[in-house]
Amino acid sequence: MTKFSTVRFNAGNDSCGNPRRVFVVFCKGEIIASYNEEYRGEKAIYNRYHRAAYCGVTIMVTPKEYKDLVSGRYWCKYLLKEGI
Repeated sequence: MTKFSTVRFNAGNDSCGNPRRVFVVFCKGEIIASYNEEYRGEKAIYNRYHRAAYCGVTIMVTPKEYKDLVSGRYWCKYLLKEGI
């Protein structure tokens, strides 16, 4: 059975109060998916990776970093920066 890990990146809320959080799922050191949390919490991950959302860690990021992660750009940059 393959094990997945999840990192939740949190950029707080925008000026309208909307959450800016994204789950990044990886397996064996490779990023395989990202899910914008919006208002769904752990339920943002709706497929076979959903169990990984309950045991992940949260890392605070800037709004720009959040936008890059949601778009799928620069994943490795942030994971290396945080030593993950």
